[in-house]
Amino acid sequence: MKIALICYHKNTGQYPKEWIDAFRESIHNQSHKDFDIFDMDYGGGKERIFQSAFHSKEFLTFAHAMNYLIDFCFESGYDYVLNTNCDDLYNLNRIEKQYTYMQLGYDVISSNFSLISDDKIVHTHYFDKLDVKAELYKNHNIICHPVVAISKKFWENNRYIPEEIPFEDLKLWQRSLKSGHKFIILPETLCYHRLHNNSVGHKKGEI
Repeated sequence: MKIALICYHKNTGQYPKEWIDAFRESIHNQSHKDFDIFDMDYGGGKERIFQSAFHSKEFLTFAHAMNYLIDFCFESGYDYVLNTNCDDLYNLNRIEKQYTYMQLGYDVISSNFSLISDDKIVHTHYFDKLDVKAELYKNHNIICHPVVAISKKFWENNRYIPEEIPFEDLKLWQRSLKSGHKFIILPETLCYHRLHNNSVGHKKGEI
């Protein structure tokens, strides 16, 4: 099974260097090693976070950038794409835990996650006991965008719609509900999501 991990960004200088370093190390030190990283500066510049396959293209929004990079990965023969945020931290077993459910055929794999501020956990969302689809029908998105893994099967008929920002994730998952895709939220906390002034979802109350 071929796994691609994507990292798309622009103007990374807005984040403290230690955040980027911690993010990078949390990916490099994953217990599951069999994956490829695709790094993209969607401001059209030359900022790199990883010494890996690199794209430099200018896009109007991060949703445009995600569509491009996810399309590229699946067109290149990958079976799953794993999302990241370059200012967040990841459990070192993230990919290993998600890989188990890739093998079981799940199409959208998320997890519980913690919110951190100044490197301290301020809240943990335990969403694994909730019914994902029931919550989505109630306009409650419990799928953690920065840690989600999606299958090629899921992406065949789904795309982000940039005009739906800041609710692009909620709308994407809702559109796919009648397609028979398998969703799961893992009980482990696999993502530590930073709260800061540039957290769009946090400012809009999505998280």
